[in-house]
Amino acid sequence: MASDAVDAAVQPLGVATPSCTATLPLVGAAQWAQVKDSGAQLAQRFGMQPADAARLLQRHGDRVRDLRALADADPALGRPLPGAAQYLAAELVYAVLAEGAQTLVDVLVRRTHLSIELPDGALALAPFVAALVAPYLGWSRGRPKPNSKRTAR
Repeated sequence: MASDAVDAAVQPLGVATPSCTATLPLVGAAQWAQVKDSGAQLAQRFGMQPADAARLLQRHGDRVRDLRALADADPALGRPLPGAAQYLAAELVYAVLAEGAQTLVDVLVRRTHLSIELPDGALALAPFVAALVAPYLGWSRGRPKPNSKRTAR
């Protein structure tokens, strides 16, 4: 379906080369075989339940290594979220640094599913998440800066 959509979108531009979408691996799938059985190690490393570590692998695939690197650099990022132990703080920072999240809604709705997984729509968690990602987005204590530029860290 993605290949068909890309082909249809570029046809009016005169692009005749068929899309290679069908042969591109999904993000996190390129080295899946090397990480797929690491759930027990992840659970132990992050102090998570095995089922939560398995979901971490399903969400990020081989990119789970990037989460480990963030947590190694800042151990606080290796902790499960308060009230949402199935997520690590590193996942929210990763959403900003690697996935282009720019707003709190981006993080809670588009990059994670916290807004639909938590009964309150993640409202109670929102201040924690805002404080966590603020330094990476250049937000001030009062309000986020509109259209702020991120710097790679």
